Amino acid sequence: MNTKTPPLLKKSLICALTDDERRRYGIDLATTLEDMEAVEAEKKKNADHFKDRIAGLQAAADTLRLKVSSGQEWREVECTVVFGQPTPDRKQTIRNDTGEVVATEWMSEFDKQGMLPLDETADDGVIDVEAEPVNEDIAKPDPDAEPVAVVVDEAPRLGPIAEAEAAGRKAFADGKPIDKPPYTKKRVKELHAWAQGWIAAQDEADDKSEQPADAEPMPDNDPEAPAPESEDY
Repeated sequence: MNTKTPPLLKKSLICALTDDERRRYGIDLATTLEDMEAVEAEKKKNADHFKDRIAGLQAAADTLRLKVSSGQEWREVECTVVFGQPTPDRKQTIRNDTGEVVATEWMSEFDKQGMLPLDETADDGVIDVEAEPVNEDIAKPDPDAEPVAVVVDEAPRLGPIAEAEAAGRKAFADGKPIDKPPYTKKRVKELHAWAQGWIAAQDEADDKSEQPADAEPMPDNDPEAPAPESEDY
């Protein structure tokens, strides 16, 4: 008779869960899903962080590559604006480091005002416009002299640029739209001057419209208004 104890072994087999086991596994499942979502979020955050870093390094590399290949780069350079060059109605921007002309533009009305000769040696600190010396014998007419007929010569003809600017001002006064200039694109100088005149007339009209109706006219706006009395300090 065989009295030996049979060998024991373990095998993975299906077993029914108790209610307590199912409840415990349910809690473990919820915790595991939460941990998985947290890991996914951290992964995305790190991926975006590294993606931004890589993009920044790529942009820096592209900029350096362009500088190396072209041998050039953009820098802030001091420049000087010379009015009345190469023609009296234009201005040029010149680099101070190389003397190179980097821009040639039409002068605005403000630029032209800045070209007026000024006397900066006044003792009272006021800058006056230089004027020719006045001959008092000629400036004071003789009241007993016979009236003399004055012959006024015809006004000198304006240049094509000045004529175009004057035509632009008149076009605004006549209510003509700015998008219909009388010049073609081949006459770019006259076309630009005409537009400048139209815009200048519009700005002057806007400035006048912004003044209150009951405001006293300033000497600059009303040619008949008396000039303000100067005060000595």
